[in-house]
Amino acid sequence: MKILIEEDVKNYLRKKEKLILEIAYDEPKGCCIPYTPAVQLNTFKEYSNKNRYKSFQVDEFTIFVENSLLEEKGFRVYSQVKLPFLPVVIEIEKL
Repeated sequence: MKILIEEDVKNYLRKKEKLILEIAYDEPKGCCIPYTPAVQLNTFKEYSNKNRYKSFQVDEFTIFVENSLLEEKGFRVYSQVKLPFLPVVIEIEKL
């Protein structure tokens, strides 16, 4: 599996001291509407939920990928927000 993290996202995560990432399906928010799960990214300083995940190393970052996503070719972690006064919005896409 290939995991790419753009350099600006790496720098932002280093500054925030969040070197652990989790790639997983998001949880459904309701029960009455049709729902297609999307892949989401979470960041952590410490991580304890390692049961359902396989870990990968990208530079100094440890990335935990949910087992149900291991069949994917890979992921790209990026940010489209580049303005200094807005928070960085980290996004993810399948390769």
